[in-house]
Amino acid sequence: MTMPITDEITAKSIEERLARLESQNRRLKSLFAVICACFGLCLVAAAPQAPVVNEVRARRVVVVDGEGTERVVLGEDKDALNKREKTFGLSIRDANGKRRGSLVTREVGGTANFTLFTGKEVRRLEGWTGRESGGTWLVFDEEGKKMKSIP
Repeated sequence: MTMPITDEITAKSIEERLARLESQNRRLKSLFAVICACFGLCLVAAAPQAPVVNEVRARRVVVVDGEGTERVVLGEDKDALNKREKTFGLSIRDANGKRRGSLVTREVGGTANFTLFTGKEVRRLEGWTGRESGGTWLVFDEEGKKMKSIP
């Protein structure tokens, strides 16, 4: 059931109503923005903070590059030259994951070793010192054969 309304009343009432609705819409948008900002602040405040610890304990720590290739390994050296004994230390690898250098200690004899490798993981230079001995440097050729020993 519609009532006949004149053109003058219709245009005036529509303009007033439109102005009221636009004003109400602006207030609702502002209120929504404030509520979203408060919610975001609550999420940030409630997010767990990374704890600072005095000590980290792990059997092995592996650092990988963007492609997932192991670049640094700290812990037991699974690629040890002598598989019969355990070695622990730091192993540095190239972009292909090949071992290029290591600094390890060996369980047998208690020696500390520093080794540099070629890109094919062939030893080129190795230095070590034992519990009782002074130490030795070994130089290897491209195929890994000992060329020189420096006491």
